[in-house]
Amino acid sequence: MPRYLPPVHFPLPPTAVLASLGAAWRDRGQQEERALAVLGTRFPGRSITLTDSGTSALSLAISASAALKPARAPLVALPAYGCPDLGTAAVGAGAHVVLYDLDPGTLQPDFDSLGDALEAGATHVVIAHLYGRAADVGTARLLAAATGAIVIEDAAQGADAFWGGVSAGNLADWSILSLGRGKGYNAGGGGILLGPMEQAGRVLPDDAGAPTWRRELRHTATAMLTQWLSHPALYGIPAGMPALGLGDTRYHPPSPPTLITRGALSLLGSALQQSAGAAEARRRREQQYRNALHACPGVQLPVPHPSSLSGALRVPVLVEPSRAAPLHHLGVVRSYPRTLDAYPEIAARVSDLRSMPGALQLAALMHTLPTHQQVRARDIDRIVQTLTRQP
Repeated sequence: MPRYLPPVHFPLPPTAVLASLGAAWRDRGQQEERALAVLGTRFPGRSITLTDSGTSALSLAISASAALKPARAPLVALPAYGCPDLGTAAVGAGAHVVLYDLDPGTLQPDFDSLGDALEAGATHVVIAHLYGRAADVGTARLLAAATGAIVIEDAAQGADAFWGGVSAGNLADWSILSLGRGKGYNAGGGGILLGPMEQAGRVLPDDAGAPTWRRELRHTATAMLTQWLSHPALYGIPAGMPALGLGDTRYHPPSPPTLITRGALSLLGSALQQSAGAAEARRRREQQYRNALHACPGVQLPVPHPSSLSGALRVPVLVEPSRAAPLHHLGVVRSYPRTLDAYPEIAARVSDLRSMPGALQLAALMHTLPTHQQVRARDIDRIVQTLTRQP
């Protein structure tokens, strides 16, 4: 089997994965208490709700914050370009959607477009940190304050990113994190909602179910298989199975939020302990790409904001698909290939459809370059040589 790099990979120590298997039968309360204590040091002064996914966390953020203003039906401003799970969360919360554009040159919100969304009556604004790039949540909060809209920080891709020295997850009153395998805090699955302290214990519905033992076992088995099959000597096997849908950006219908698995609780401490060192290594690889590609014709690197420090989850580049196609086996993949309004289930909830030229450009050209620990110097050299080769 030839070497085949996954687009993302966040290693879990084998001992931690094995320990999570036994966690399915241990006391849930004690495990959750330990996890909350660790998270409380990183995200102080926040209520912390642990749930089954980042999508559920975002849906809960919309619902819980909307309940504070019951006179206004939720109208959520989402970036027109991003993961379709953003739309899933809004649909799950029973909200309608208005879209705003992004600036392809920076991946920051187009604040004129966001202003239009607020004028259209948006009650909530979701600001997402794409690929580890911290977004300007502060400016969004200033704009939203004028209309009373609530800003939700989507830090699912923002592990160890910073804005003005403040870590992602601490930039808004409501923030969400993801613990999925493709995120910087990899616990094999799960999500975290950070909210105002006065909302502690009030976010999850009373009927939110605890995971069954089958789901617990499935979580641990998936975490083990993911770690094993993500090795470059083996990743070509699952990557060659279309039925697995690796890398697909499909719309997933919403499902009721449930409690996080005990296995994810067990893995969370290890994920947080490793995250800072892993992010620093990713930043070094990102800088290698930037040094080599910054003046390459036909390849555009979005410019990072001087106030931000990237978590370097991946390196975003705008490049024609034909130029990047030969690099799929080196972890270079097309990112979200459609704007959110191109998904019928989301479009049915969108009001005031407008042209989003920045989002359309991102959907047509955005690719990401891998930064994880399995990427070697020679991989970066091959990626750079192929991208800089003139057609």
